[in-house]
Amino acid sequence: QQTHKKGAVTADASVNRIGSSSNSLSGGSVTVNDNLVSANAIGATASNSAQLKASGEISGGGFPPSVAIVENQQTHTKGKVAATAGAGLVGSRTTSASDAALVVSGNQFAANASSQSATNVASVQGNQLNTVGAGVANVQTHEAGNVSATVANMVPASPAPVPYAMHIGLQADSASGGNLTISGNQGAAEAIVNQASNQVQTSGSSFNNVAAVLENQQTVNKGDASALTLVNLGMTGKTTAGTDTVRSNGNEVVISNNVFSANASQNQASNSMVLKAD
Repeated sequence: QQTHKKGAVTADASVNRIGSSSNSLSGGSVTVNDNLVSANAIGATASNSAQLKASGEISGGGFPPSVAIVENQQTHTKGKVAATAGAGLVGSRTTSASDAALVVSGNQFAANASSQSATNVASVQGNQLNTVGAGVANVQTHEAGNVSATVANMVPASPAPVPYAMHIGLQADSASGGNLTISGNQGAAEAIVNQASNQVQTSGSSFNNVAAVLENQQTVNKGDASALTLVNLGMTGKTTAGTDTVRSNGNEVVISNNVFSANASQNQASNSMVLKAD
């Protein structure tokens, strides 16, 4: 049993810049790839497993019976859960770029927030199963508190930072004769209040009085779930606000296979119950 009575749970992974900043970029090359920025905020997390396993017979004729049972109970009474991840710039910032090559690829940004998360597994495995059982009971209750996940450029402000779009690519007042490639970058914000994976399994060559039970109960009484992803890809002006003041001449820009998403959910569960006789 896990109980969170009050207090905020926050995680922040923010960087100002991943890449280069200079007055001019001429005839050179900059590669920014395979970087990972992630933040995870979880009010309560649990991984529970109960297993009965034998090469021969498993019999429950006596007392106590032969059972594998997992009971998980989580309660979040009060307090926000928030995760933020991002960068101001991923790439290069310069006043003037000429005959330069910039590659920004394979960078990942992830923000995950959850009030309560649980993985529950109960299994019985034997040759012959006689009067045995396996069961999972999962109960998650969220009384109050917002759950949020943000992938963006978090700019300091009062009373709280403000999300702006991350820029992935080139920021320059003028650019000529260059090559810009932006590919395979990913960003995901996921906010889930109650999250559970429940699995019950019995397996054997023969069954006699075998039972499997799975119960999942998830409740959100008050509180919002919100997810936000903000990103710009390509070429723009040098200013922090991203004003389109760039002068571009003879540049080649390729933007491909970038994936950005936001997902918010109050309750999410994956339930599986399998009775298998070989």
